[in-house]
Amino acid sequence: MVNSKNKKTWLTRLVAAAVAGGLFLTLANLSHINQAAAQTTAQTAPAAKGMEKAMQSLQDAMNAQSMKMKAILGNNGLGDVIADPALRAKLAPKILPHMQIIIDKFDAFIKQYPQAAGMIRDVKYHELALMELLGDQSATKAIAAGQKSHNPKVAFAAKLADLEVQWHQSGTNSASESKILDQVQQLVKQEPANDDLTAVLLGFLQSGPVAPTIQARIKKIVTTELKGPYALALQQQENSQKSMEKKLDSLKDKPMVIDGTQVDGKPFNSANWKGKVVLVDFWATWCGPCRASLPHVESLYKKYHSKGLDIVSVSNDNSVKALKAFLKAHPQMSWPQLFDAKHPGWSPMATSFGISGIPTQFVIDRGGVLRHIIVGYSPNLAAKLTADIRPLLK
Repeated sequence: MVNSKNKKTWLTRLVAAAVAGGLFLTLANLSHINQAAAQTTAQTAPAAKGMEKAMQSLQDAMNAQSMKMKAILGNNGLGDVIADPALRAKLAPKILPHMQIIIDKFDAFIKQYPQAAGMIRDVKYHELALMELLGDQSATKAIAAGQKSHNPKVAFAAKLADLEVQWHQSGTNSASESKILDQVQQLVKQEPANDDLTAVLLGFLQSGPVAPTIQARIKKIVTTELKGPYALALQQQENSQKSMEKKLDSLKDKPMVIDGTQVDGKPFNSANWKGKVVLVDFWATWCGPCRASLPHVESLYKKYHSKGLDIVSVSNDNSVKALKAFLKAHPQMSWPQLFDAKHPGWSPMATSFGISGIPTQFVIDRGGVLRHIIVGYSPNLAAKLTADIRPLLK
């Protein structure tokens, strides 16, 4: 599902945002480094300028090493190398020297600019965790030494890296994962506003299959215990999602009429389809899940149109030109397409119904009553849509 700001469902957002195997220089890394750069404003102009230059040099070096490592990986992700012993034996010796260069760059920067150590340190220990998972013994020793540091910030970052390693090494053992989450929650009590904890928890979800009970526990920690900016943003999105679902649920089992203007300028009103089962598809050409759902929607139209099914689509496209071009390339979508030329982009109709994610599909029965609402797309949801429509056609 894609929402009005191109956001995904809660779990998908977590996975997409995770700081986990596959990216050496993640957005989270850059965020930390940029935060450190922002701190230069409190220094004298020459010092700030020198640190800014060093920061750019560090970013360039990280990008350069990342590109070299990606060339070594080819079509493999770092997570694949970590999980596959044969692949790890083959590629880790080639990758690790480049990762060590990044660690050395971190250490040199921290030595020169200790005031930025807090921002760089967390990224460094995440990198060390990846190195340990690749079999680097020096990284294992560095993480162990960090946990014994008299500097509580260093010990915290090292402990977090150790938990990352433990999680990946636990496989899919829920008992082991639960014990690791116990330790994470102790760290949350120490630093509830630390967004590195949020990122690591999201990384846990990315690492492989996770039992529903463990998923639920991670979600609860992120949405109720963590107080960092990133966690709070996720909590706000979660609350918005619940509000949307509540508003949509309030529409069910009540009369509904879809009234609008078609892309060719002709008026449309679903009341004219009296006695028909109506599928209303809120979508957009830029929405990947929407496009993925179209073959199934087309098959429903082809199979059930003669039995009383009609379809109307409500476009959330940013331009009528893009919509018309798509429809021209897909002539099988011969049902009405509604588009509000005065309000391109997110449809006012979608907003009025409380829809913030697409695809969203309404199923209206022969009496004009909204009976079913499906949000998002998956093979299972497609099967549910078919199962919802069939009884209404009888």
